[in-house]
Amino acid sequence: MKIVILEDEPLMATDLAADLQTLRPHWQVVQTLSSVKQALAWLKTAAKVDLIFSDIQLGDGTCFDAFAQIAPPAPVIFCTAYDQYAIQAFQANGIGYLLKPFGRESLLAAIEKFERLQPAQPDITALLKMLSPKPESIQIGRILVHHKDKIIPVPIAEIALFYLHHEQVMLLRMDGQKFPVQQGLAELETLVGNDFFRASRQHLVQRKAVLEATQYFARKLLIRLAVPFEEEVTISKEKVPAFLEWLA
Repeated sequence: MKIVILEDEPLMATDLAADLQTLRPHWQVVQTLSSVKQALAWLKTAAKVDLIFSDIQLGDGTCFDAFAQIAPPAPVIFCTAYDQYAIQAFQANGIGYLLKPFGRESLLAAIEKFERLQPAQPDITALLKMLSPKPESIQIGRILVHHKDKIIPVPIAEIALFYLHHEQVMLLRMDGQKFPVQQGLAELETLVGNDFFRASRQHLVQRKAVLEATQYFARKLLIRLAVPFEEEVTISKEKVPAFLEWLA
C-alpha cells in the first residue's frame, strides 16, 4: 500500500509516518510533500498511490488549490486544525477528516474506514484451487489391488462397494470377488468421484450397485445391493436427503 503525506509541519509529518508504520507495517510512505507547489509537481507525475493524508492549510495556500487543478489520484484523509473545510474536503475525494491534534485511535478508525471502502482483494490461494482440477473431477479408470503375488487392476465400473473390515479397507466387485486395497475410504471417496456415495463411516457404495432402499429404524434407510453382501448398509437420517438426490 503506497501512501503520500501532504503536511507542512515536519514534526507532524514525521509523527504521522511513524504512527502509520506502527498501525500498518506493510504500508509504505512513498512521498512527503510540504506545499501546494510540491503537491502540484507531484500530481502532474500521475504517480500511482493508494491513499493520501493531507493537511489543508499549507505555507503557500491550501491543498484545495492543488486539487482544484489536478484531482487527487487516490482517496484523501484530511488532517487539519480547522473544522470549516469539512464539506469542501469531501468534495475533493475525501473519505476522512481528522482534527488536530488527533490520537492514534482516531487515525486507526480512519484507516479502517478506508480499508472497508476498498474492493475485496482476490484470495490467490482460493483462485488457484478453483483453477486446479477438483478432487471429484479426477478421472481414474481403475484401482490396483494386490492378490497373492499379483497386482490386479479393477475397473471402477466393476466395483460395487468399498468397506471397512477389521480396520482393513476392502473392495467388493460386482461379481462378488473381494480384495484388500491400500487406500483409505476418505482417499477413495475423492478418487472415485460422484458415482460413489459415502453411506457411512464403513461403506462407500457404487450407484449402480444399489437395487433399492427401504425404511429402517429411526428414519434410516436400509440399502439392498445388487451383489451379495453379509453386512447391512444403512443411511443415517441426516444423510437421507443427500443420498436420495445422489441416487436420482
